[in-house]
Amino acid sequence: MPSITVKNIPDSIYNKLKKKAKAQHRSMNSEIIACLEQTVERKRVSPDEILRQARMMRKKSKEAFLLKRSKMLLTKADHDCC
Repeated sequence: MPSITVKNIPDSIYNKLKKKAKAQHRSMNSEIIACLEQTVERKRVSPDEILRQARMMRKKSKEAFLLKRSKMLLTKADHDCC
């Protein structure tokens, strides 16, 4: 298998990798390979899928807003009536 040597890694990046490797119970080498795989082999998302997800998020946020608003109105009505 090929090898790569990476020089001049900023301390902050090194420390984050080390922390992440420990959290994942991996060696630094395995963590770096996992990060590279995730970046290089990232799946392409179609525009239709992005649009579908955006619509779903918009619907959920609208529902959450309406629910919160109705709860506020009910609370206000309870205070106003008594």
